[in-house]
Amino acid sequence: MTKLRHLLATPRMFWCSFLIVFLMQFVMGYVLGDAGADLVPLQLTFDADSFREIVNSWTPQQLAQYKAHFAPDFIYPVMYGFFLACWLARVLTKFKAGPRWNAAFALPCGAVLADFFENSFHIALLGSHANPDPGLVLIAASFASVKWAILALLFACLIVLSLMRVRTFS
Repeated sequence: MTKLRHLLATPRMFWCSFLIVFLMQFVMGYVLGDAGADLVPLQLTFDADSFREIVNSWTPQQLAQYKAHFAPDFIYPVMYGFFLACWLARVLTKFKAGPRWNAAFALPCGAVLADFFENSFHIALLGSHANPDPGLVLIAASFASVKWAILALLFACLIVLSLMRVRTFS
């Protein structure tokens, strides 16, 4: 794991992964079009009626854009997970963190997995968006909430640690 961590921490890996995520963000925005404005509220709604209301407020074109976004949205989590792993590796290397800190790599992996499950449940819900299953809406929103919580925590920690002076964590 130490060799992998050092490989991920290289400037080339970090900046290449950053560039890929940056470009993928534009791809996602382009594919989603104006349906993107309702994406996070849709992801985080735990209520079937609210889910139905959001989807039913879309034009047929916006619904098509939302459906089309799932193809790149199964690639995007892998890319942002890889970028976060590279950033985490850089921070851990900077602080000369011991091997026990390798467990922190579970965070980007957890966000990616939660995103995959969220996407899968949202795809299933699209088949019955006129009458969405409340249980599926709850499960999809739960995975989305876990994803966003992990991402918020991880980004906050990585930003703070990237700006801190070097100290050793063992």
